[in-house]
Amino acid sequence: MYMSGIDLFRANCAQCHGDKGIGSDTGPPLIHEYYHPYHHPDFSFHTAVMTGVSQHHWEYGDMPSVPELGQDDIETIICYVRSLQQDSGMPVVPAC
Repeated sequence: MYMSGIDLFRANCAQCHGDKGIGSDTGPPLIHEYYHPYHHPDFSFHTAVMTGVSQHHWEYGDMPSVPELGQDDIETIICYVRSLQQDSGMPVVPAC
């Protein structure tokens, strides 16, 4: 079953990263210069989702992996996040 980027994000990411990637009490905002493609390219998002990532920019703790997401799902989420970044005024051109 196909799920859109917004649906996948809401189901798997929004709990920590907030609605529309604005962050929450448990996770950082993805609409931030730290997550610009020049600082965190798409493969960084892939790695974070596939294997988790140690805390390094923020003090929210480590991000666990999300093993139930496949490559296509991750690509769809990245495309959605990049479109949110672009909509917020970041100079990002989503590759989707």
